[in-house]
Amino acid sequence: MSFGKELVQSANEALAMAKGDLEHAAVYIPETVDVAALRKKLKLEKTALEDRRSLPVKTVQDRER
Repeated sequence: MSFGKELVQSANEALAMAKGDLEHAAVYIPETVDVAALRKKLKLEKTALEDRRSLPVKTVQDRER
């Protein structure tokens, strides 16, 4: 299937979900995310997450506590 067809199919599925005609797919949500360990593994400063992912430094600090 081409990218364009996949995109149209995805949009149609999203619309059907919004209307309640289609059940949402299962979503995996991890219990906890060790932001400090992840950031250190990627060798990123707190400000880099803000720059790259629009994640405010204050949020990073709060999550690392």
